[in-house]
This record gives sequence, C-alpha cells and structure tokens, in this order.
Amino acid sequence: MANTPNAAISPVYPGHVLQSGSSGSEVARVQKYLDALRVKYPTLTSLTVDGRYGSGTSNTVKQYQAITKLSIDGKVGRDTWNALIADYNRLTEIDSRLCELYNSIWGNTGCESGICPL
Repeated sequence: MANTPNAAISPVYPGHVLQSGSSGSEVARVQKYLDALRVKYPTLTSLTVDGRYGSGTSNTVKQYQAITKLSIDGKVGRDTWNALIADYNRLTEIDSRLCELYNSIWGNTGCESGICPL
C-alpha cells in the first residue's frame, strides 16, 4: 500500500463512529485488528473479538490513539479507523513478505496458513 495522503484505505470507513454500545462486524474487525497490532504495540491490552464495543474495546482504542498520537476519545471515527486499517495492512503486508522469503528458503513449510513462523 502506498504511503501517500490519497492512498485508498481498505476496508473503507463505515461512515459512522464506532463507540461504546456499538456492535457488529465493524466492531469485530476493529477488535481483531487491535489484537493483531499487539505484535507492533505490545502495550495494547488483549481483546476478545466478540463484536461488542464495551469498556475493554474503548480502553484499548484509547491506548492505540495515545501510541499513534491521535485524539484520545476511545471512539473509532474516520481518523482512528484509517490509522488502524493502514497500520494493520502494513503489518499483514510485512508478514506476507516474510512468508514469501521463508518459503523461498525452506520450502512451503510453516507459512501455508498465511502466518509467518518467524
């Protein structure tokens, strides 16, 4: 993904703020992505991916916002969404490249699942 201001963020912002009381697949995506980003930001609190935006999700969003120097409100608006998605996409792009390198050296052993064992 290009690192330019006009680079497309996928998946795109859902058009409404995710906050305490929100639920559904968009909340589950945020929870999944925040939990995956613990590799990069180990101080993030682990989340249960249940699609319900409660205090745990709100607190972890605040942690992410503080780490990434976003406005800290515990809500996932456009800026937090775009930062989170871009961060996650970079993480998975790097993981994919590591898997390609690993497989080129060791053969297809360990990266079939898309998760690099390195």
